[in-house]
Amino acid sequence: LQEIVIIGHSAGGQFVNRYAAGNSVDRAGKVSMRYVVANPSSYLYFDSGRVIGNKYVVYKENPFIKTNLFELTCPSYNDYKYGLEDRNSYMKKTTSSRLKRQYESRKVSYLLGEDDIDFFDADLDKGCAAEIQGLNRKMRGENYFNYLKEKLSNNKHKKIIVEDVGHSGRLMFNSPEGIQAIFK
Repeated sequence: LQEIVIIGHSAGGQFVNRYAAGNSVDRAGKVSMRYVVANPSSYLYFDSGRVIGNKYVVYKENPFIKTNLFELTCPSYNDYKYGLEDRNSYMKKTTSSRLKRQYESRKVSYLLGEDDIDFFDADLDKGCAAEIQGLNRKMRGENYFNYLKEKLSNNKHKKIIVEDVGHSGRLMFNSPEGIQAIFK
């Protein structure tokens, strides 16, 4: 065995994002590990800030979301699975700073479908903590990658846009970009 590649699309992509941060298997170093995160509905952030557009914003209090339809506060926006507060028992085994360092050092590729932009997709997380990350999966992925450049600047993560593909695991992983990310 020379390499382990852990891949996931949609909810599987959410799992891979969190597993890449929290697992201790990768530290063993005997077998190289890589992670491919494809079109997740949300991401794990390592501090209380978020990227909105191209700007990093730190929330000192609960974020306030205002749209044309509603206004609300989002007190749990930084709870686990979106942030590092109130983590589950598995993620509590590692300190916040170590989770951040581990994730920064891991080999992670993000596959984002160019057309995965449907805010009304029934499977898209529409909770306030997810919506702070962006209005759709592609925007959330772009914002997260910008966040990583800002806050985990030593990472060697890759963002790959898969043209003409929406929210389809089959099309993502069978695309030339998907095949390259998995089998490189």
